[in-house]
Amino acid sequence: MAEKSIPVSVIMPVYNAGVYLKPALESLLEQTLKEIEIIAVDDGSTDGSGQLLAEYAARDKRLKVISLKRSGAAAARNRGIEAARGKWLWFADADDIAAPGLAEKMYRRGEETDSDMVICQANFLDVDGKKTLMKNTLVVNRLPPAEPFSLPDAGTFLFTNSAVWNKLYRRDFVIGKDIRFQNLSSCNDVAFGVLALAEAARICTVREALYNYRIGISGNISASRGRCAANIVMAARYVHDELERRHFRQRIIDRFYARIAHSFAYEYQQTTGRWQKHKLLKLFKAFLPKALFKRQFKDEAPIKDLLFKKTKLGNKRVVRLAGIKIAYHKKEKAVPVRSAKSDLHFRGFNQLAFCIRSNLRKLPENVDLVVGVPRSGIIPAYMIALFLNKPACSLNEFVNGCRPANGNRPLKEGTVRQVLVVDDSVYSGSALKKTREILAPLAGKYELTYLCIYSHPKADPKPDIFFETVPTPRLFQWNYLNHAVAGRACFDIDGVLCFDPSEEQNDDGPKYVDFLLHARPLYIPGYKIAALVTSRLEKYRPQTEQWLRENGVQYDKLYMLNVASKEERIRLGCHADFKAETYKRLDDCILFVESNSRQARQIAEKSGKPVICAETDEMFGNFGELS
Repeated sequence: MAEKSIPVSVIMPVYNAGVYLKPALESLLEQTLKEIEIIAVDDGSTDGSGQLLAEYAARDKRLKVISLKRSGAAAARNRGIEAARGKWLWFADADDIAAPGLAEKMYRRGEETDSDMVICQANFLDVDGKKTLMKNTLVVNRLPPAEPFSLPDAGTFLFTNSAVWNKLYRRDFVIGKDIRFQNLSSCNDVAFGVLALAEAARICTVREALYNYRIGISGNISASRGRCAANIVMAARYVHDELERRHFRQRIIDRFYARIAHSFAYEYQQTTGRWQKHKLLKLFKAFLPKALFKRQFKDEAPIKDLLFKKTKLGNKRVVRLAGIKIAYHKKEKAVPVRSAKSDLHFRGFNQLAFCIRSNLRKLPENVDLVVGVPRSGIIPAYMIALFLNKPACSLNEFVNGCRPANGNRPLKEGTVRQVLVVDDSVYSGSALKKTREILAPLAGKYELTYLCIYSHPKADPKPDIFFETVPTPRLFQWNYLNHAVAGRACFDIDGVLCFDPSEEQNDDGPKYVDFLLHARPLYIPGYKIAALVTSRLEKYRPQTEQWLRENGVQYDKLYMLNVASKEERIRLGCHADFKAETYKRLDDCILFVESNSRQARQIAEKSGKPVICAETDEMFGNFGELS
């Protein structure tokens, strides 16, 4: 007989919960959704909490108790995730009280909307649970009217509501996105809450206060002043690295920093004692310059007191914002002098797919056909078509009246009305204008909607729909090798412009010379490259230059490794060092295209500048100097 499915698994870490544990347990056992499992993870309690759990488990088989040696709330919750069998996960605290209908209402809402996450309102209570300090903590008037939504739709203010106790998470979403709790004594749920909000493609709400959170209990985050500050920093650094590793948009990362900045400010305000405040200030300042480089944070008091330092420079007033000098002429607006770090706005296939999947609701209803604008518009067009289960074709095929899915079968009259025309991006608007001109004769026959996934802030005209605003310089995984950034980039040769030599060809002798002269081209850029930087030996410069001329590669400089032999090069192991030093020395170069993944990472680390690996299309160190 098949095991009955479990709608919701409640995971509750327990450590010396005292008198609060019993009402918390009873609020879970009294849920109107009876088919739940409650996983109580006893984290080495010494106050009798373990015995109370055992008594309740003996009376109600839905309660399962897992005993651990003292490991912390994060380890307890992670252990609960491993043991859970429910379709949805709910992380309740052992000192809070849930309304009887929480599990049922949130479960049904999540199932109806096919969401990854469900959020409900919450109340903040005093320790005794008798006085409500704050009602309806979720700011529903700032949420999109239509649900489900994603974080970009809702606004990243949701990061301020990253606590886990008033949410249900689809278990396969948590497992699939590899989201876990960070092992910290406090603030251990920051990483889980923020990453879940960022990763969720579909979020919905139950706009009732169904969870009651007690403030001021010893051991909860609200009650821990001193240790919490250091943990905020550690949590923030971890989440920042994860957001970058998972290739989230810079706007989301920036707004996460704003949330952390507010946390810092709150800790600073709540701390008493001159020495303690001094320690916190040092801790915050050590982190903030790396994080808050956007001018939008300058008015978020009291953070501005931590960020800004005013000095004079001649007839100018200089403000150092997070390590970036901004000069103000007297009675004039601020003029940025030079940004120390900037973003190349790299977007990969995974980010493209996520962006599309998160914004499908913005598309018109009843799309009959998706048309891709060659070349790079074909990729997102077919992604959208797959998500919507709709036919797709190229612009030329559409104009000629054929559907490519089944050869040259003509489009049937009357079957296609709503047509979505897709390109990957719009910058100046010239390509969009040309596409509109091509399709102008068909405007009466079809309802044409123009979509560009990425739009430039100053694009004119703008498409009917766009998903994300991305400033320049911007690089896309599918066309970065054919981009004007080549004029400010270093390129490797072997593995980028031509195929690597085979082991037999790489003999540092006649076979290698033959390879250099007749190497099979892999990719010839359409733009002039600023510098070619290769580990080929200097003695092979004539053959290398001849191959570059014959294959039409345009470049300004060619840098080659000046050692005597292949054996010497292997002994020194200086491939990455040579490339990194050359790249770092070239101030005008903002990108390096390297063939080998390991070397790409090393070059980025040693140069402190961004590198794209042609082998994996991965960006390392997405920062660089831009004028």
